[in-house]
Amino acid sequence: HFCSLSGFKLNRDKTQVLAHSPLLNLSTLQLVQPSQPTKALGILTTLAGKAIILQTVCLPVLWYQLAWVAPDSKTAECIDKMILQFINGEPPVIGEGAQGHRMLHQSTVFAPKHQAGLGLKPAFFPWSARHRGHSLRFLQAALTTSPDPAWSSPSMAVIANAYAPWGDFADLAFADPSLPRIRRLLTSKAVPDRFKFMLNYWFSMRVGPSTLPAPSPLIHAQPLWSNQFLP
Repeated sequence: HFCSLSGFKLNRDKTQVLAHSPLLNLSTLQLVQPSQPTKALGILTTLAGKAIILQTVCLPVLWYQLAWVAPDSKTAECIDKMILQFINGEPPVIGEGAQGHRMLHQSTVFAPKHQAGLGLKPAFFPWSARHRGHSLRFLQAALTTSPDPAWSSPSMAVIANAYAPWGDFADLAFADPSLPRIRRLLTSKAVPDRFKFMLNYWFSMRVGPSTLPAPSPLIHAQPLWSNQFLP
């Protein structure tokens, strides 16, 4: 339970529970009455507090917003820069510009705690890992269930339309990626970058042309963006 582990408490009258998957019993959530004080999640003036704020508030919201945005190194570098600015108490500046002498270098900020770092990670690695998890969840839903889940159908239609007239999404998933028409598809402007990332990853990790992702009974009940089943 997040509240019991972090010491964070919520005001029941001012809190709305938003669940992305079925919850058996909402009464198990540890919410306190408004007469009890609310504790701060992280202390902004300490390095440990800033790291906690980033890890539990800022970055999870960012990864949710970027759930279907293909990772790219330039944007990831901007995220890393914003993390360093937040840790060092600097005003947020996205563009180029000298920052002066920082209290903490990025090698310390992004180092593991057992190496005297803050335990944060460069943005490109968790972003890519989450996107790969999303891609596998989508492929699992598209190739192992019938009928297709409603949340996956629009994306499948976009990809199938770009692949036409060669077949549907399943035909593409089991196609030979060395074929000229597949190579053209992976560079086509008709396919959004997020799906190019997904298909390239799928073709690179697929053992053979008949490989299927493992089926799961949670495909219809568990939305793609649930953090519980992501890396």
